[in-house]
Order: sequence, then structure tokens, then C-alpha cells
Amino acid sequence: MKTIESIKKLVINECVHHDKNSNNIKDYCDKESTKSLRCIFFLEDKAKCEYFERAVLPTNPQLEALYWSESQV
Repeated sequence: MKTIESIKKLVINECVHHDKNSNNIKDYCDKESTKSLRCIFFLEDKAKCEYFERAVLPTNPQLEALYWSESQV
């Protein structure tokens, strides 16, 4: 599974700011300030989210290692 797909799965299952469908917005994020209000990980493959990196990603050490190694490229 690609890293981005694993990240999306982690967002869906663990991020308190993610809602699968809110106000007819798919993959809604209540922290997102973009016009679409969608979670950045569902809009961009090379996305960064400070909350995700700090609070959600550490719950999966293996994915965290992949995430940081790929962000160095």
C-alpha cells in the first residue's frame, strides 16, 4: 500500500478533526482553512498537516518512519 493511502486510512480512523461527510463536504476537516474545507491529505499527495504530524502520526510508528523518510526526498 502506498504511504499516502496509509495516511488517508489513519486520518479517517484516528484524526478527531476529520469527518467522512459533513455538510455535504467529503473528507471534511474542521481545522482546514482551504476554500474546500477538505482534509489536505485528500487533496494533495505531498500534503503537510501540523496537527496530524504531532498528534495522529505518532500512533503508527512504522508509518511515521515512512512519512518522514519520504518527506526528506
